[in-house]
Amino acid sequence: MLRVAFGALLIAHALVHLLWLAPNAQDPKWPFRFDSWALPAKAARRFYLIVVTPLIVASALAALAVWGLASLPAGPLLIGAGVLSLLLLAVFPSRQLLLGCLISAGIVAVGITLPSSLVGQ
Repeated sequence: MLRVAFGALLIAHALVHLLWLAPNAQDPKWPFRFDSWALPAKAARRFYLIVVTPLIVASALAALAVWGLASLPAGPLLIGAGVLSLLLLAVFPSRQLLLGCLISAGIVAVGITLPSSLVGQ
């Protein structure tokens, strides 16, 4: 049951990153905005797409590995997905997304320690 829940969390967390594409992104109260301290406006969306694509793929593959449906190394996939998520949250910061940073850091930590209860059989 823990593996099913963790895999679902991985998928859900990855898909939340797609909210940057939502039409509400122009609303100043919407936390998923392309306001970057590091990138000019024209490059921000392209950077986002370059990072979010492998993030979603790595998260999906990690979920499959955790569920035991794919014979893949879950640890490196979890670390990659978590680091890419943290990168997006660092480049497009918002105080409202602090929980996302904690979830991403937790995904990296699980990828590093990879408890045996999360390894698919």
